[in-house]
Amino acid sequence: MAMALVLSGSLALAGPGGWDPVLGPGYGWYPFGASPTSEQSEELRSRQEAYLKEITPLQNDLFSQKMELRLLWAQTNPDQKKIMTKQREINELRQELQEITTRHQFEIRKILRE
Repeated sequence: MAMALVLSGSLALAGPGGWDPVLGPGYGWYPFGASPTSEQSEELRSRQEAYLKEITPLQNDLFSQKMELRLLWAQTNPDQKKIMTKQREINELRQELQEITTRHQFEIRKILRE
């Protein structure tokens, strides 16, 4: 069983995205079959930092919203309207995060094609 856990963890890191020693998870596999130049690596690192600065507050807000939703559900008589409103807020945050991530992925691809 322990071996299965080790292998599944290894496969997770080896799959799409992989692991880059400089950029971390998600950057071990590069599209177009090329490794980045040192200049591209520096630009990738800079973009990654900007991306993380942009999404961190949204992720924190998403976490808070999810905790609020749990509290709404934990009430003796949950208010359906409040729960539905909170769920919409959570979905909007998730969509915003996904759009930012997609934009970031396109930026990375552009850098790697240069």
